[in-house]
Amino acid sequence: MGNSPQVQVFEYMRKEVWYKPDLSLYCDMIFMLGKHKLIGMVEELISEMKKEGLKPNTRAYTELIGAYLQVDMIEKAMETYRQMKDSGCEPEKLTLTILIRNLEKAGEGELASAVKKECTEYMDYPQRFLNEVKKTYRKRKVELV
Repeated sequence: MGNSPQVQVFEYMRKEVWYKPDLSLYCDMIFMLGKHKLIGMVEELISEMKKEGLKPNTRAYTELIGAYLQVDMIEKAMETYRQMKDSGCEPEKLTLTILIRNLEKAGEGELASAVKKECTEYMDYPQRFLNEVKKTYRKRKVELV
């Protein structure tokens, strides 16, 4: 799959007799590879995960969405978001925050608005949540300047 030390260790572990498929380990690997914009390796990892009989959970979908957004693959991120909901996994605060912030940053106002509207389905206090997303985003934006 790849040459990074983390990937090599992961591949080595998977060959050991004692290894049992572990969804949280896959999620950590998806996050790490996504952070480094290694989307091909992320997709390969998702495929391997499914071959091992693991079904993505909310965290796995969220990490995958974040990885796609790291490389500006907005359509794939939105497709993954739809798959997440279709599979019965509910988006969490982190999922929605990552989507809203990145869609707004990418100038995808319509998509961001659609995700914001869905917050009423998934959040107990959607307006409070959206205010927090906006406030935190603005603070971070100021710090970057």
